[in-house]
Amino acid sequence: MMQRFCYHARGIDHIETGDPCQDAFLFARCGRYIVFGGSDGVGSRRHSERGSRLAVASSVLYVASHLTADMTASEVEDVIRSSFPWRTTRWRSLLGEMASTRASSMRRYA
Repeated sequence: MMQRFCYHARGIDHIETGDPCQDAFLFARCGRYIVFGGSDGVGSRRHSERGSRLAVASSVLYVASHLTADMTASEVEDVIRSSFPWRTTRWRSLLGEMASTRASSMRRYA
C-alpha cells in the first residue's frame, strides 16, 4: 500500500496580514498511476488561493483523464507535456468565468 503525505502552511507574511495560505495541491489515483499537482498562489493577488486551486484541479484532472494502464513512462511524460497549452487555455477560461460571476477582474485570482 502506498501512503502519501503533504503539508502546506501560511507563511509569516500571510499570518501577519491575515491572508489565507494560497498554495494548492491535489492527488488523483488513475489506475496504476497517482497524479499529483501543486501550485504556489500569487501572494500579491487578493484571491490567488482560488486561482491556485483552479490551476491544480484542471491540470490534474486533464492528465488523469488522458492516462491509460498500458502507457510507457515516455507516453505518460508526453501526456503531461502536451497538456500544457490546453491547461493554460482552460485555466484562463475558468478564471474568466469565476471573475465574471463575482463581477471582478481575473487579476484578483492570478
